[in-house]
Amino acid sequence: MKHVICTFLLMTASLVAKSQVITVTLTKSQKFSHDAIISTIEAMNSDLIEYPYYTVGENVYSFDLNTCKLTFENQEGVFSCEITKVSHNSNVLDCIVFDGTGDVLFLLGETSSGEMQFLHGFTENGKVFGEFSMNEDFSYTTE
Repeated sequence: MKHVICTFLLMTASLVAKSQVITVTLTKSQKFSHDAIISTIEAMNSDLIEYPYYTVGENVYSFDLNTCKLTFENQEGVFSCEITKVSHNSNVLDCIVFDGTGDVLFLLGETSSGEMQFLHGFTENGKVFGEFSMNEDFSYTTE
């Protein structure tokens, strides 16, 4: 009986420890692109990354890890996509979403310099395209 109670408590603790719904609200984000033969970090460090423009406005991403659904809302409407893979690591969020045309990587976590960052990107025709927000340009909640 003691073993059953301990097992139950450990299972309950693991469910509480990891949030199941993460909502990210962006107010400003920077678009980027670079050749896919190098990583985004390498492109930044080598000045081989392009920053075509930034966007301003509220964009809300809600990642429901229970149902494996991402709901995205902006001024154009509400869209839903399937979360196909969730990686469990030190990031708040690390997942792959199928947006109807391809896979998109989403990351939410702390950079090596201690800043919070929300980033998403995809590869198309030999290039990486993405968008990121830093620190005060976004907020997030976990439930």
